[in-house]
Amino acid sequence: DYRLGAFSSQVLAYHQSSHLGDEFLLDTPVERINLSYEALQVRVSWEWKGFRGYLGGERILHTETELEAWSAQQGLEFVSPMAIINDSSRLIVALDLREQGETHWSPTLSIRTGVEFSSPERGRRRMQLLLEYFRGYNPNGQFYLERIETFGIGLHVYF
Repeated sequence: DYRLGAFSSQVLAYHQSSHLGDEFLLDTPVERINLSYEALQVRVSWEWKGFRGYLGGERILHTETELEAWSAQQGLEFVSPMAIINDSSRLIVALDLREQGETHWSPTLSIRTGVEFSSPERGRRRMQLLLEYFRGYNPNGQFYLERIETFGIGLHVYF
């Protein structure tokens, strides 16, 4: 991570593997896919008066499954500068789009809104209670080519 004023950037190398329901899938007619890869992700963002816009890309470096190597991500967040309950709670609204070569660059949409609780100094430690809407390709392991639509409540804790 790197920050300079309103600009920030992130470079992340990571490993992703999913074994969600592996044993169950072995006893069904569904073909098990060993979804496992290493990737490099780069993101940049800019903040202005409670808004944060970001964009980035990702490249899969190694995979055991035939996957298209590139993906893109962009989004916009708004965290209200005014407190709503007390000095530690603020309204948050976020929109995220992700496109992957694997899904022919068809966008996956995530919209979240709710309350963020943080210290008055607005450090990295915070908690968010959000209503969430998701429409697009399933982010859960081997089902990555299936389209889903979900609506729910999320609790996110950041340290």
